Amino acid sequence: MKILVLSDSHGDVASMTAVAGQVQPDMILHLGDLTRDALSLQRALPHTPLVSIAGNCDVGVAGLKQYVDEIDGVRIFACHGHRYGVKSTLHHLYYAALEQDAALCLYGHTHIARCETLRGIQFLNPGACGGMHPTYGVVDIQNGCAHCRTARL
Repeated sequence: MKILVLSDSHGDVASMTAVAGQVQPDMILHLGDLTRDALSLQRALPHTPLVSIAGNCDVGVAGLKQYVDEIDGVRIFACHGHRYGVKSTLHHLYYAALEQDAALCLYGHTHIARCETLRGIQFLNPGACGGMHPTYGVVDIQNGCAHCRTARL
């Protein structure tokens, strides 16, 4: 299973559509800012499952605040990150992922692409797919193991 992870598109639907064409994912997770961009991407790619999570710029938007699922044996916790203070530390996010028994935690908000493992939990921030230096993340899940990477558009 290949998952394209996007965040902080801030109106740049063209970049998201382009990277989805390159990556050819089985699923897309959009981690917020802006959920309306995710809706536009879903219309452009109606056959690719897409989950959208609301971010701090999605005020008043009804929708998911977080997402928890198990995909091919890997438990995933995903959120935008602003509710966990991720611009200063991953401490609160780590404990939220731990509470969800997650092996993989996906978050955005900082606009900085990162892929790291903290005390046994993998963390992936795809950065911002909108803006001057757009980035994205890819998660490949096979045989109960997740392999994460970030890349520039």
